[in-house]
Amino acid sequence: MVEEEFRKGPWTEQEDFKLVSYVGLFGDRRWDFIAKVSGLNRTGKSCRLRWVNYLHPGLKHGKMSPHEQQLVMHLHSKWGNRWSRIARKLPGRTDNEIKNFWRTQMRKQKAQEKKRAPATTQSSPSSSSTSYQSSSSSNKDIGEESFYDTGGHNEPLPLWMIMDNQEQEQMFMRRRERNSKRGRMGGLSKLYLLSYNSLQAIGWAVSSFQILCNLLSTSSVAGAYSSAGKLISFLQCAAFLEVIHGAIGLVPSGALLPLMQWGGRTHFLLAIVSKLDEVQQLPSVFITFFAWSISEVIRYSHYAFSCIGNCPYWITYLRYTAFIVLYPLGVGPGEIWIMYQALPIVKKKNLYSETFSGLPFSYYDFLKVVLIIYPFLWLKLYLHLFRQRRSKLFKRQDKKRA
Repeated sequence: MVEEEFRKGPWTEQEDFKLVSYVGLFGDRRWDFIAKVSGLNRTGKSCRLRWVNYLHPGLKHGKMSPHEQQLVMHLHSKWGNRWSRIARKLPGRTDNEIKNFWRTQMRKQKAQEKKRAPATTQSSPSSSSTSYQSSSSSNKDIGEESFYDTGGHNEPLPLWMIMDNQEQEQMFMRRRERNSKRGRMGGLSKLYLLSYNSLQAIGWAVSSFQILCNLLSTSSVAGAYSSAGKLISFLQCAAFLEVIHGAIGLVPSGALLPLMQWGGRTHFLLAIVSKLDEVQQLPSVFITFFAWSISEVIRYSHYAFSCIGNCPYWITYLRYTAFIVLYPLGVGPGEIWIMYQALPIVKKKNLYSETFSGLPFSYYDFLKVVLIIYPFLWLKLYLHLFRQRRSKLFKRQDKKRA
């Protein structure tokens, strides 16, 4: 059986874009699967290293700051060639980048020591032998890695470390041009995301204001749909853009969970509530719309502030705390209860009979299946938010303590 030959060599911009898209869709795991479905003809290890060392959005590019350089030298004197451990103290820098920087510094120090030494030094054979042995051992320390290093013994130096100055300058100029282009694209992406999330936050704030005004003026919860139903339906349909954002890698959330949330809410709004006048007057519609509006104002405000890199902690805390109450409130006595109450009405009117005429089941049967699986799908999203809460809030508190 002939083994498949994988592509080697430098990555192209098209390959980078495709890898970012598929990582946004499936997450930064299962690299063998991503390498296979993306059609990159690269190994899973090659995809992982490209993402971790070059394409990850949290990476810093460019020359290390003086503070970072001093920190690397200090930590290396303390821990030795524990590059991964050192990298954890320099957010945005990879262990490979830190290792290469340290080696460069050692080569510079060695060159300076040679310049300081006398041009012609005569010594006895024994001293020459001793100096030869010491220089050999120092070369070994510099050129080779210890057992704890990531590459094992006798790993060849990277290509850029054996280039001359002109070649290195040309390589760095090309990299700077690519980074500047990526920076411009990143600026446009942030501006777009800021605009989208701000408009969504404003829209949901207006819908919550309309719902409360109707409640105060009529002293009834029956008019929630008539006051804000069209606006909420528009905002929810526009939220399909979030699925696209995750699919193309514009945001790191991926596409599956946003698609689940968007599909459930859109079906609930357009297929049931907007089609059945009897359902629109139920108190459950008010509960659902109110819970949605408050949670979405908090969520989109958090996203908008995050786009400008200045999100207050209290908004982050609300984002990952208010959902604990608002999400079950909107799903339990809201969405699920409305769909259950709509079942006899759907059966009586034989809703969407023409659409389901060629299928062995009716929309009434489909809605019953949705009611059964809906809690399990919602629970997946709910637990995902708890994992996000743990990573966003508790890790931040640990950093403050440190």
